[in-house]
Amino acid sequence: MALHGAHVVLACRNMRSAKNAINAIKREHAPADCEAMFVDLMSLKTVYNFACSYLSRNMYALQCHLFHVADELRAVLVHAIVWMCY
Repeated sequence: MALHGAHVVLACRNMRSAKNAINAIKREHAPADCEAMFVDLMSLKTVYNFACSYLSRNMYALQCHLFHVADELRAVLVHAIVWMCY
């Protein structure tokens, strides 16, 4: 998505890996607009903090792509994030 001009927020638990991913994206497409924000999906406090920080910046279009998460947990977390945003 960043390669096509979208602003991409990587919501990550491991910020070092997020930085490496952003660097890889920027090597492929230098003007890519990417940033990383911390969230640990095992902690609702960090999910809440992420949602509040995200919304405070007037970035309302949120698409959740959760990788390496079991399907059952993914559904619960997506609903939790959506409810925290309202």
